[in-house]
Amino acid sequence: TDALPESKFEGDVKPGQTGPTRSTSPLFTADNRSIEMTSKGGVIKITDPGEKSLLDFDKGDAITIEAWVKPDPFGGARYMYIVGKGRTYEKGFSRENHNYSLRLQGKGPDAVLSFLFRSRGSDEKSPDDWHRWTSKSGFKVDKGWHHVAITYEFGKKNSIAGYVDGQPVSG
Repeated sequence: TDALPESKFEGDVKPGQTGPTRSTSPLFTADNRSIEMTSKGGVIKITDPGEKSLLDFDKGDAITIEAWVKPDPFGGARYMYIVGKGRTYEKGFSRENHNYSLRLQGKGPDAVLSFLFRSRGSDEKSPDDWHRWTSKSGFKVDKGWHHVAITYEFGKKNSIAGYVDGQPVSG
C-alpha cells in the first residue's frame, strides 16, 4: 500500500475550527473539527511521492473526491479549489502542469461543481487536452455546510457523476 504523502500548510490556514455538526450529518461527533482557508492564499500542499503513486490516475482508474465545504460568497465565475493536482506555478514546472481538480465555481449566489482534468495525448497528432465538467445546479452560498462529491472513471466520459448534499446533479 502507498504511504500517505508529506503535507504542509501555507498561507492563511487555520486548523481546529468548528466543523459540520450532527445537525448536518448524524455521523459527526459533537466536537467535529475543520480547517479554515481563506481566499488570501491558504492551501495545504501535499508532496507527490512520484510515479505511480496514490495521487496518479490513468485510463481505466476511478477517482472519487468528496468534501464538506462552507464557502464565503465568492460570486462571479471565480473558482474555489477543493482539491487540485498540479498548477502550482512553482519554478521548474509548466503553467500547464495540471492533472485534475475539483473546484466550486461561482454562479450568482450559488456554487456549482467543476471537475477539470487533462488527458494524456497518445502521440503528436493527439496532444494533451483539457476536459471540464460543470454541474448545472449546486447550492446557495449561505454560510452553511454542504457535502460535495464527484466520481469518474478516466477514459469513460459518461461515467462522471456529481453530488451536492447527497443528491445527484447533472452537468
